[in-house]
Amino acid sequence: MPLPIKPFEHYNNAASLINEYLQAKIKHELDLEINLTEEFVLHHDSPVKGKFLIIPTYSDQILNNQSLQLLLDNIFLRLNNGELSLEDVQNELSSL
Repeated sequence: MPLPIKPFEHYNNAASLINEYLQAKIKHELDLEINLTEEFVLHHDSPVKGKFLIIPTYSDQILNNQSLQLLLDNIFLRLNNGELSLEDVQNELSSL
């Protein structure tokens, strides 16, 4: 069952889901385990529509690893452009 994302009330669920997905994706693609808690923030672009933007706040740990930065940039771009939905994230997470 997809995680329902609504404006503000499920903000922490969306951030947690994205964080869990990113960690699993990084482990799968790059065989790295990394804490991403401080590496991005969710900004609500439109509270009425429940739309958000992911804004990278990369530390040196990310900036010094080009493969990791490119992977995160790609995922953030796809999420921000709507090419990857939270439902897609949840479905892909279950297969990683």
